[in-house]
Amino acid sequence: MEMRSSDRMSVIKTLFIILSSLVCLVAGVSCDSGSDSVSNGGGECRQAKEIEDDRARVEGYIEDVGSSRLIVFATVVIVTPQTEITGEHGAGLQFSDLLVGMCVDVRGPLNAEGEVVAERIDVEDREDSS
Repeated sequence: MEMRSSDRMSVIKTLFIILSSLVCLVAGVSCDSGSDSVSNGGGECRQAKEIEDDRARVEGYIEDVGSSRLIVFATVVIVTPQTEITGEHGAGLQFSDLLVGMCVDVRGPLNAEGEVVAERIDVEDREDSS
């Protein structure tokens, strides 16, 4: 039996909520299950996942950098040549400029595997966000 696209997205959203809850438990951070967001409590870098329809927004620290992929808040982020990456004051950045520990805001659609295909990555200035 083949799943409809809307059913698939519902399953992906449910899995994101479960994963977010598990991250909260392991990391010992406070969670707001109503908004699917997680706060690290430190105020330096907001950590949250928001999913609406087939689009996602993930905010948090870069946990790992691979070949055209990032891990942000336990979420695989695929970076393509079309991904717009900006730094402080809108300065353009390259994928090679992204480092573990940077605070980022990622937006893009979800693929069939539940990974975020980044359309835009904004590197946040943590000094201004506290």
